[in-house]
Amino acid sequence: MFTFHIPRFRALENFLRSITANSVSPLVASRQLQSETFDDKAAFACNRGVAVRKSDTFVCLCPPTYYGLNCEFYSDRISFIIQFNGIQNKTTHLVALLRVNDQIIDEFDFRTYPSTGIQKHRFHLTYSRSDFYLNHKRNQYFSHDHIIHFHPYNVQFEAYELKQNESVKLAIIWNYPLYFDFLPSYRFIKILQFGII
Repeated sequence: MFTFHIPRFRALENFLRSITANSVSPLVASRQLQSETFDDKAAFACNRGVAVRKSDTFVCLCPPTYYGLNCEFYSDRISFIIQFNGIQNKTTHLVALLRVNDQIIDEFDFRTYPSTGIQKHRFHLTYSRSDFYLNHKRNQYFSHDHIIHFHPYNVQFEAYELKQNESVKLAIIWNYPLYFDFLPSYRFIKILQFGII
């Protein structure tokens, strides 16, 4: 059994108390709430991220596609649009793995449920920002032959059939090399065809 802890927000609690205790009109009370919680500097400093107050300063929480102190840099990533064909009356768990030289550097997993319509999924995987992988990526492309003949990055999709008795069976694996892994943003579009599983 899972238990969830919902955080309490002091400004919101004060706002709700002020409405009930003082019988202030909601419009005036909402303006008071905005003036208490809104900080002009923090609101726009994090670009696509979320500013979190830390004592008298703020810290940016960046989404995976951005990085930096203020989320000002784009992460190198692969955007996926995946369509599934051939799934009939099966619940399937799919795992997408971004691999370099057989080592997993990012993953994404999701489920598909039985339906009659087309099932498309959109997601992204990001390249690692560690010094090792950044140097590996830079050094790899000093030679024209490496760009043409050597492709260390690949994407592997694994499909698992989820059965009614809670057992899991590996159904199929697709593996695709990434030919343009030197691009900062790359779109990968595939139709994954299931056989009879």
